[in-house]
Amino acid sequence: MGMAKNTGQVCYGKFCLEVEVADTFLKKALGLMFRSKLGENKGILFLSRKERIIPIWMLFTRIPLDVIWINAEKRIVHIERNLKPCRGLLCSPVYPKKPAKYVLEVNAGISNKLEMREESVIDITD
Repeated sequence: MGMAKNTGQVCYGKFCLEVEVADTFLKKALGLMFRSKLGENKGILFLSRKERIIPIWMLFTRIPLDVIWINAEKRIVHIERNLKPCRGLLCSPVYPKKPAKYVLEVNAGISNKLEMREESVIDITD
């Protein structure tokens, strides 16, 4: 049973990332676990049916990530920069300050490189 990769595009200003869309329970549960790298200008976008506080955790994640929470109006509501991989009991969830409909995970450093800020608009094509 192959998992088809549903992809989309997320743009911040003129800079666009190709994203895998995590739209099923399994894809959301797995996220970027066990991956040793994430391609340049790539990411994963988690979709929620409605806005809510969406925690993420870095369990079994092997690469540092920037995590960007985005609301239904496609505005950034929270950014966690350079989250480090964690293992086992040292792994606690990270919670955003505000409800979000989307969570974007990208290689650490991208949010600084693009000067992403809360309240900025993200263009999502899923």
